[in-house]
Amino acid sequence: MTLHRLIIFVLNLLPVFYASAYYPYIEIYSEPENRYIRHIDVDDNSSVKVTTSTETILFDEHHEISHRYKADEKPDNNSKRSFRDSRGNIWYFDKLRHGIFFNGNPIDTLAGELVTAITSSADGSVFVGTNHNGIFVLDSLQHLRGHLTYSARQPNSLPTNHISALASDSANNLIWVGTSKGNIGILNTAALDTEFGQLSTEDDISAFASLNGQLFVATDGGGLHNISTGSVSDSIKAITGLLSYDNSLLASTYGNGIYRFTNELTPSRFRNCSEGSAVSQARHMIMTADSTLWVGTFSRGLVAVLPDSTFLEYNISNSDITSNCVVGMGLADNKIYVACSHGLNILDPVTKKLSRVPSCEQTELRGLHTTVKGKVWLLTTDGVMSLSGERYELNDTPQAITGDSNGDIWVTTGNNLYYIFHPAEPDGIYKYSRNDGLMLDKFTRFAIKLLPDSTIAIGGSGSYIILHPGVTATKPFGISEIQKSESGGLPLAAYIAAAIIALLAMPLALRLRNARKSNNAAQPAVAPNSDGNTQKSNLLSRAVQIIKANIDDPDFGVENLGRELI
Repeated sequence: MTLHRLIIFVLNLLPVFYASAYYPYIEIYSEPENRYIRHIDVDDNSSVKVTTSTETILFDEHHEISHRYKADEKPDNNSKRSFRDSRGNIWYFDKLRHGIFFNGNPIDTLAGELVTAITSSADGSVFVGTNHNGIFVLDSLQHLRGHLTYSARQPNSLPTNHISALASDSANNLIWVGTSKGNIGILNTAALDTEFGQLSTEDDISAFASLNGQLFVATDGGGLHNISTGSVSDSIKAITGLLSYDNSLLASTYGNGIYRFTNELTPSRFRNCSEGSAVSQARHMIMTADSTLWVGTFSRGLVAVLPDSTFLEYNISNSDITSNCVVGMGLADNKIYVACSHGLNILDPVTKKLSRVPSCEQTELRGLHTTVKGKVWLLTTDGVMSLSGERYELNDTPQAITGDSNGDIWVTTGNNLYYIFHPAEPDGIYKYSRNDGLMLDKFTRFAIKLLPDSTIAIGGSGSYIILHPGVTATKPFGISEIQKSESGGLPLAAYIAAAIIALLAMPLALRLRNARKSNNAAQPAVAPNSDGNTQKSNLLSRAVQIIKANIDDPDFGVENLGRELI
């Protein structure tokens, strides 16, 4: 066994986190009688020709079979054993010699591998298919980015490790895969940039926290896991929330109060937060500058744990709080926003005064998040809304909400992930599923967290993903969708407003157009003159006409408008 295979073998056995580039496999066709996929060709129109051991199958741009006929002869793959990348380097493999070669030199990472196919994606990544070890993914510098194999515990993994053909559809960010077992499928190379983590337990993940550069994961029955070291503390099992505080972690529980953990995962009681106290059933926690811990509980409202270990309680019998069940908390404008199962409250941590938000008193809530820009978002039973007026229906029950470092919003439902960006845009929300690289069977309640390195941790049952939102700029594999709460789609005024927003950037577009017309890309930009104002007026008129013509098209957004105008 080679050293590389040994490393891969050990990684597959580890119960804790391991990271690797991941591309979800989507089955297109499978017919065991064919047994062997010999060759795949993709033309400029994204039509695909697949040659098997018994026939040739043609797929159209929608991945539907358009024609099939018996193969007259077996194709020779020699012409597809090499390619030249964008830098002029030659990549190739030779069936008489194992491994893969770069400008004539063997790549040590794949030494000893029986290579059967090679291709590259639009971003320059190189995909190498092997006879019995799946697909290796290399970057343009020959570094290993990922190893795709069959895995019974990872959704959308390869159906088998026996790869016989690869082809690239760069226009659609897809890699076509053929196997010696008769499988035909695609890899979505524009999937979410995620890393996959597996715990030693199948319990639901309840919370994440980062401390001293290490990632900690709590479960509702399997204790607290230090992902960076692999250590586990199962002495406190029903952990509901985590908070980094004073070089330690505070862990809320269901029924056992609040504990304090050090890096070594040694628990101790925090202040007087014991079993039977006002915070015995706690979940959400915020620590303010005066060292007061504010705790949202399941059934006793909001509780302040003061530095002297005394409690200050806010419940429906002694305050204006809308409910005793707290479902989310966040800081914005030096105030603490407290979402309860029925309504939203605002607390001043200095004066300790709590008040209701009248516009949300009758709203059933499931969560809350305050963004890095101070905006307040609320989870409802059927979607998400902001205090500034945006409202989105998700056709699914939301589970958890967080924001990224740009102030955009990420919401999990049962098994989907929604990304809400630039909320003023009509198409400012995407829906991602397994086909986009989520890898989890389901998402668990409250288990989503923005980490200090700007990644987002999302939890499921015994496994989780780390999402890199900064490089997730692609639309999902399926159709992006948006639903505003108003019936019948967006009003015309909203489309006009979006058009005006888009036109604010029109001076730059005009300069680009003028530069294109003059065939002088190096010409310095000139401030718009009266002719430019006339052009903008004409563009605005065109924008209104285009919007009216597409008012009933739910997929027509600002990006489409921009393309029509320019």
